[in-house]
Amino acid sequence: MNPLGQLPASTSPQFSLSKVDWIKILRYLVILGASLFVTEVSPYLGHFTYVYHGHDYTTDVLWAVAGLAEMARRFLSGQPKD
Repeated sequence: MNPLGQLPASTSPQFSLSKVDWIKILRYLVILGASLFVTEVSPYLGHFTYVYHGHDYTTDVLWAVAGLAEMARRFLSGQPKD
């Protein structure tokens, strides 16, 4: 099972979590952590900010980076061509 690829639907009963559920949760947290690092930590390490004309766009950039990370994951995890 490729954790970055398509995962099967969850079949766990109510009030329990299956292995697939945990993999999906972990995958989400890794993507969220990577986007959070890029948008929140790296500006401080590189001494730059997402401020334009006095407005802080860090939250907007966070959403964009998370969306791009999900798009990249889906692009890279597709079925290989024959």
